Amino acid sequence: MNTRKNLFILMTALVMILTGIASAQSENDPAAQIEAKVTNTNYKYNDKTGSVIFQIDTELTNNSNAGIMEIKYRLHFLDKNGEEMETATGVFNGQDTPLAPGKSTSHYRGGQFAAENKPNDICVEVLSALTEEEMPPIYLPKAGDHVYRVLNNKNLENIKEEPPIAVRLWIDHGGARDEALLETPEEIASFVDAFTKVRILEESDIWVTDNYNGVSMEFSNGEYLWISLNLNNLEYEVYGSWHVYELTDDEDFWQQMYGLTKPVNHSNEYTLGGS
Repeated sequence: MNTRKNLFILMTALVMILTGIASAQSENDPAAQIEAKVTNTNYKYNDKTGSVIFQIDTELTNNSNAGIMEIKYRLHFLDKNGEEMETATGVFNGQDTPLAPGKSTSHYRGGQFAAENKPNDICVEVLSALTEEEMPPIYLPKAGDHVYRVLNNKNLENIKEEPPIAVRLWIDHGGARDEALLETPEEIASFVDAFTKVRILEESDIWVTDNYNGVSMEFSNGEYLWISLNLNNLEYEVYGSWHVYELTDDEDFWQQMYGLTKPVNHSNEYTLGGS
């Protein structure tokens, strides 16, 4: 009898320990402190493709004590019987501004999936969350900023003191490319002088197809940097989101871009960076 009693006490203690560990892990998990609530649903059925087009707004609330930079969540689309029809994953990212403790934000997720009918209901679950310590905010360029100072790259920030050892320029003409490879100190110094004058005018929502221009640089420490230019605008990626910026004070820069590049000789292609 004593043996059974001791075993019961041991098992009870073990359950309490495991429960305590699970509770502590839950408290330390940022995702457990995020509340997600669907606030708006819009469905359209496409008869031609047999698919549901959805537009969903989800309110995300940070109930933790830390700033949250990224939240991944999953939407579950349910039919009239409560059975799951499909799922879709959404990702909120604060870019340069974490979601502060006690604050909420609305996140949009759109898409489509094959189905015979529109969903009857929807529910949402939080999959993961990253704090601002785990994923630090990244500065987004502002009007008036010099480009070389705001792309989160130490080599670029020090380009005047430690210029690249090679620079490649390319201009895209709907698939055909003109390129130039700058390697002499004089060529590189002229490029750096023109490039460091370029500043941000404003963020834009203008995208141009088949005009994917750019610059790549090789530095003496063995590191490379690629800068994407959509026609004459800067493309800049931060945590998976692309931003487009119109530029100013860029006359000398574009004079070199268009003046130095020549049609590519495919029998003797350059090997420095690019896309």
